[in-house]
Amino acid sequence: IYLFQKSINPLHAFLLQILTFIVGSLPKNISARATEVSDLRENVTKAETQCSEGLHHGGQFCCQLCPPGTRKDADCTANGGKPICVPCQEGKEYTDNKHYSPKCRRCKFCDGGHGLEVETNCTQTQNTKCRCKLNFYCETSLCEHCDPCTTCEHGIVEKCTPTSNTKCQKESNDSFCFYILLSPILSIKYEEKLIDFNYVRVQYFV
Repeated sequence: IYLFQKSINPLHAFLLQILTFIVGSLPKNISARATEVSDLRENVTKAETQCSEGLHHGGQFCCQLCPPGTRKDADCTANGGKPICVPCQEGKEYTDNKHYSPKCRRCKFCDGGHGLEVETNCTQTQNTKCRCKLNFYCETSLCEHCDPCTTCEHGIVEKCTPTSNTKCQKESNDSFCFYILLSPILSIKYEEKLIDFNYVRVQYFV
């Protein structure tokens, strides 16, 4: 030891003494705590990768899913355990599948100003279903608004439905041709009546 101390640089020896003092003053449980944290992280990683289908990672364990109509309020306390699930607000919220979300979904609103009305009310397990009001229609499957049905002037071919507009009958060309052919005849008849009327007037004054 004497030979080692004699050969070492005085500055290095001083720094070595300071380092030895710092290490010796540290709490003995720091190393143990570091080992515990490392083990915990390893366990969490294993839990995340080992959760089987139908389970989800909640906290330190693989938990079951909440059923439709509920939301997760707290994680399970053992592997494969059930989380604490609470019901969604009736008429305001819903969930239609198994899940692990802490929130329910908001029910859809059927806007009457956009031609919509409620077909089926919202429940804890089913969203609201909307449809077009009477005399309104929408041609897409996911309607955000409905359009008013067309009013026909010359007759209806197909009535308006919630999914299709009215089909109107076009003005017939035959009617137009009939009026054209009839006009000369009416004109002749009018002139004949006018001549007869004038003849009667002349005879009356004579």
